[in-house]
Amino acid sequence: MPENKTRTTVKIYGSEYAILSPLDEEYVKKIGYYVDKKMTELSSNDKRLSTALSAILTAMNIADELFRMEDENKALMEKYNKLKEDYDFLKTENDLMSAEIKELKKADNLKEQRIQQLLIENAKLETQVKNQKSQKDKGVR
Repeated sequence: MPENKTRTTVKIYGSEYAILSPLDEEYVKKIGYYVDKKMTELSSNDKRLSTALSAILTAMNIADELFRMEDENKALMEKYNKLKEDYDFLKTENDLMSAEIKELKKADNLKEQRIQQLLIENAKLETQVKNQKSQKDKGVR
């Protein structure tokens, strides 16, 4: 299936070039502008450079930028992957701890209920003891 290609004219280092590309026209112009800017910067440092040599050196400089950015991207991806791995581990740990906290709160709540039951039972027993003591004291007199 053929791609739709658009013809875009770009001006690089004083010459116009017709570029046939499936890429967006504005994007192609942006690339052309970037190459023109880089060639102009390079040649401004040495006016004796021929157009061909200027183009080759510009291509080398842009390739250098590309390789450096690829290296930087690789390093960032490795850092991202490590951080993601750490995040996933910590999230799992957090989920486990949250579940454990929930269970501990449930157990604590059950113990608290048991304490309340025992306090009520203790109060009843104390009342019974007082009643028995009071009846015993009445019976002794």
